[in-house]
Amino acid sequence: MKDNILGFESLNWILSDSEYGFFIVTASSRMQREIAGRYDYSNILVYDYSREEKPYSYSKLALAIENAPDKRAYFLLNFQLAIPQEEDVENFNFSRDMLAREKKNIVLFMTEDAQRRLNRGALDFISYVRLTLPFEDELPDKELLIGELNMPFDMSEGVEQPQIDFSESKAALLAKAIAFTNRAESYYDAARYSDALTLLNAALKIRLKLLDAEHPDTAGTYNNTAGLYQAMGEYKLALEYYKKALEIFEKVLGKEHPDTAGTYNNIAGLYQAMGEHEQALNYCKKALEIYEKVLGKEHPDTAATYNNIAVLYQHMGDYKRALAYSEKALAIREKVLGKEHPNTATTYNNIAVLYHDMGETKQALAYYEKALAIREKVHGKEHPDTAMTYNNIAVLYHDMGETKQALAYYEKALAIMEKTLGKEHPSIATVKNNMNKLLSEKQ
Repeated sequence: MKDNILGFESLNWILSDSEYGFFIVTASSRMQREIAGRYDYSNILVYDYSREEKPYSYSKLALAIENAPDKRAYFLLNFQLAIPQEEDVENFNFSRDMLAREKKNIVLFMTEDAQRRLNRGALDFISYVRLTLPFEDELPDKELLIGELNMPFDMSEGVEQPQIDFSESKAALLAKAIAFTNRAESYYDAARYSDALTLLNAALKIRLKLLDAEHPDTAGTYNNTAGLYQAMGEYKLALEYYKKALEIFEKVLGKEHPDTAGTYNNIAGLYQAMGEHEQALNYCKKALEIYEKVLGKEHPDTAATYNNIAVLYQHMGDYKRALAYSEKALAIREKVLGKEHPNTATTYNNIAVLYHDMGETKQALAYYEKALAIREKVHGKEHPDTAMTYNNIAVLYHDMGETKQALAYYEKALAIMEKTLGKEHPSIATVKNNMNKLLSEKQ
């Protein structure tokens, strides 16, 4: 049996002693229900997105909280189903301040893949998270083969295991392995996890027989399988397959090859999702050492790894180091991509968030304005990304107590969204709620 004692102790602390805040539990869907089932439902509200209308809507969640105001905590189960698309992540991110003003203990239960989506696209929210609790399935230890998992909420359609005729030519069989892998990727994108595993199993069978247990293509299949297990919240299996891939890449390609570095980065992402930031940082730095030596200190992959390290330091509360690595990433992107590239704008935005977290509002505003200048020029003044930056600036002014300025930027964001997204888009309701909160505070 897995040892989740620390996780349960932390949840008990949230229910007994914590004042209020945001918390994340990472677990498989099955384990999410197991965790929630151990608590007294008179003390908590369980809002399960496998049963509620999806995707995420602040107004619906706020209504549920309003109807149960005296609960000690609010468990949002299967939150991965609430944020399937990038726009859903952005919509959730926009509502950070409104959720914070509820002054409740809100615990988001999600798979590791959903946490990674939030880490990439909801930095405003992530900066407010007080604690992340990784849980493993409490099942008897046993060997699980590809395709054996019983995955709840899987959208698979029951693809049959392909019949492989090894009398065919080697070229034809290897072409099939590539086709199986490509289809598996499309199934993964559609949340057809069992179907994807079935096809990866077939691709692996071909490559193990016709190539070699230590061939780079075999390692690639292990990597793909690991990523799939990771998306399902099956961390132990994900780590096992990433390490199979790493062992091959290190032996066949060498310990200083970019593919080896890429696998280090993958393992770092897994450890980050598990809340093991020191382990994640160790693997990120291994990847960085390779990229700097092989690709150079001014390569985009090097910049991306600097950014990954910055995010880890941010989660660890070491803002000084986070800022240093963000600035390294920025220097590369400004030089290689240019000062008006969208990725450069994203880095400006990330640095602004860091300064905001550090309470250095003038610096945060300066970097938000740099990001805004790029997005206005590259995307135009009526693009959703531009509107999102207006919203970020509005939130900053709001926190600074600059009501007039905040309201002006909220209005700019709202006008763009209504024009480009339509008046029924959920992001519009979020900005309107931000504005209403601001106006209510003025009264």
